[in-house]
Amino acid sequence: MHLFFENVAPSMYAHWSGKFFNNNLLLSSDYELSKSQWENIGIQLEKVKKNMPIEIGRPPRDIFKYHNGYKAVEWRNWIILFSLPLLKAYLDNRHLQGWANFVKSVKLCLEPEISEEQIDDVQNLLKKFSDYYEREYYQNDGQ
Repeated sequence: MHLFFENVAPSMYAHWSGKFFNNNLLLSSDYELSKSQWENIGIQLEKVKKNMPIEIGRPPRDIFKYHNGYKAVEWRNWIILFSLPLLKAYLDNRHLQGWANFVKSVKLCLEPEISEEQIDDVQNLLKKFSDYYEREYYQNDGQ
């Protein structure tokens, strides 16, 4: 699960914040959120703290300010609880749907027990996410 929480989620945040590539020629404004958009998302996360049940675990911190210090549980909560509703206002539908495949797969993997059918669902969802990622973010020109 740490692959999802400590690798995929921070990498997607880096893409969406324009910090994944060192070469500015590879940037795509199609999926990047502005600094003010991330600040707004961070403010919304801070507001959630006040009404969040303690059963959920660690309360969310402002992702814009503290993403570098996020623990696995914070990335987990970002993925399964906060990312889709907060990104909906900013990401194009194809990016939101691509990410939603990943979110759904993570939610299934977090179930205490999963059936063979659910394992197939996870595999299909991760394949869809992988295909989406390669198409939209990988930017390999075949060389």
